[in-house]
Amino acid sequence: MVLTEALPGLMVRSVEPGSAIERFGVQPGDRLLAIDGLVPRDVIDLQLELSEARGLTIARADGQRVELRTDGQILDAATLTLAEAVRGGIRECNNHCEFCFIRGLPPGLRPSLYVFDDDYRYSFLWGNFLTLTNLDEADWARIGYQRLSPLNVSVHATDPAVRRTLLNNRHAPEILPQLRRLAGVGIRVNAQVVLCAGLNDGPVLEQTIDELANLYPGVQSVSVVPVGLTRYSRVKNIRRPTAAEAARALEQCEHKQSLLRPRVGVGFVYASDEL
Repeated sequence: MVLTEALPGLMVRSVEPGSAIERFGVQPGDRLLAIDGLVPRDVIDLQLELSEARGLTIARADGQRVELRTDGQILDAATLTLAEAVRGGIRECNNHCEFCFIRGLPPGLRPSLYVFDDDYRYSFLWGNFLTLTNLDEADWARIGYQRLSPLNVSVHATDPAVRRTLLNNRHAPEILPQLRRLAGVGIRVNAQVVLCAGLNDGPVLEQTIDELANLYPGVQSVSVVPVGLTRYSRVKNIRRPTAAEAARALEQCEHKQSLLRPRVGVGFVYASDEL
């Protein structure tokens, strides 16, 4: 939440008929300018602040500015939808992974499928995976202050050099300090490893599982998924696991489960059906 003059607010797309917020006077086409004098940045602020709001500042579609008092009514954010859940659109990825599934899509699909998303807000809201490579200090502060947990993180490898190779981003920060930072403010993480044969399997996978397990319960789980490539993928260094390599990865995951379940109470590492 920021000062009211900083942002123009959020456009209301629909309001549930018969809901308290409709009775309160909020209408489709209204722009929500402020909640208790502070401007909501996106649907997360709306969800966290609306139920305890004492007053709303609304701009009607005709430009009229209206101040509404709740008088103790509890307003449910779920009864209101926004024209844009995250104002300004999704934050895009700054990595260049060869194996990115978006790069393997055929042409001619709807435009939204070609968005290279890497947004912590979408991870919190809808379970999208992010890499933590594009966060600034304001993002870190918000994640901690609003307890945006859990987050889903594409780790791929805890070895910094291997991870930078997989992300095709030599500036990618080391992942373990970032995961420790999240754990330190109570954020839980579900991690993912996209398994690329000859790069992050074998000993690298073992290291990744062990180092992530050491962060439990900050890291709650690790999923291991084989890379998916299509005839549209343009790759130089990436290949799918062979049947034998997939079998070895499965054995690794099952062996680690047998060791970790008595230690942490859960299997922790889970191989995907595709593997």
